[in-house]
Amino acid sequence: MRPYLAVLPGPLLSLLIIAIVAVVVMGENLLSGTYFAVITMTTIGFGDISPSEWPGKVCLVLLMPLSTAALALAVKDASRIATRDSICHANFKLQLQQMLLREAHGDPEKKLSKAAFLLSVLKEYGLVDSQTLQTIDEQYELLVSIEMLADIGGGSFKQTTSEVLDCRVVYEHLVKQRRVRHKADVQLRTGPSTLDKSSTLDKPPPTRAPSELGALAKFGHLSRSSMRNMSAMLTKETSSNQLEYQAFGDAVFGASVHYQTVDMSAPDRGFDEWYESYWVPAVRAESSNAHTNSRKSYRLVGGGEMSA
Repeated sequence: MRPYLAVLPGPLLSLLIIAIVAVVVMGENLLSGTYFAVITMTTIGFGDISPSEWPGKVCLVLLMPLSTAALALAVKDASRIATRDSICHANFKLQLQQMLLREAHGDPEKKLSKAAFLLSVLKEYGLVDSQTLQTIDEQYELLVSIEMLADIGGGSFKQTTSEVLDCRVVYEHLVKQRRVRHKADVQLRTGPSTLDKSSTLDKPPPTRAPSELGALAKFGHLSRSSMRNMSAMLTKETSSNQLEYQAFGDAVFGASVHYQTVDMSAPDRGFDEWYESYWVPAVRAESSNAHTNSRKSYRLVGGGEMSA
């Protein structure tokens, strides 16, 4: 019951303010003022009570959208709490057979992993739809379908495609986006004194590689004309391609965009150096920040937050 009470202050405050306006400004009695506040918040508006003077009209112009939004948010939060309670008290042991049959898709040996179980529950309770899950799956495949070097032992590497999203995939994307660059190239172009060793992973978003532009256009991030122009720029098969890629990024995000530098002449194309110099410190810093934030607020069992 306590979580449901936590969603009431917003609507109750709006109800009280509108009722006060109806009583003080419009001259209604307390009962009529409360009645007017309810039909206003619920957007029913029978019209039997309405302001006739400009002070009341001005007050309601400001209060009506705020009160309606407060009520809508309260209803949404209450629905979310109800769904959470339903999942918490559900006996999935009784639903296990039907759940596995639904996910088997004709495969008698189908196994339901933890991730598949989570997705099945999310779909069953209407928290996510199949089309959204398909879109997310396509975005994941776009992320991991990148050519990379894999260590096969003995100091040898081979070109492969990743099946999981890990720091190696992150590194390959950063290289492709020119956020990780070869030290020698940077020194040749800008001089060793301008190398930025403080670069971290939380920099402005990078430019997109040509293979990613189609997906961006599909989901509405780019117009088709913009996609064609960017693709033409990024796919030039000339020796100046990387310089144009860099110039394009500088034009979009500013010439002050920081990048990381490694020795890409190494057998692993600089991955180990990037891992030790940038990735490990970034992970530790993120963990430290998360620990600090977790100590600032504690989530109560019944809902809500309490400052430390």
